[in-house]
Amino acid sequence: MTEIDYQELNARCEKALTDIATHDIEKWLYKSSKLIKTVSIEPEGYPSIANCHFEGIHYPFISEFHRIYQQQVNILNKSNQSQKDE
Repeated sequence: MTEIDYQELNARCEKALTDIATHDIEKWLYKSSKLIKTVSIEPEGYPSIANCHFEGIHYPFISEFHRIYQQQVNILNKSNQSQKDE
């Protein structure tokens, strides 16, 4: 990927972060599922990490989007698990 690719991904992540306020969480997660795959590094046996650095430049919206997405998945999973336990 190039610097321009990272800039574009950073902008897409910024938009996704603003979209979360106007969407149901499950719909937002579904809508953002391709983007999360694009910005994630998933080494086998390790948790996913954000691919938010390129040639010494940090792309903060990529990092924040990755964190929020993972956080929302965890919340949804816990909610679904507690509903199954009832």
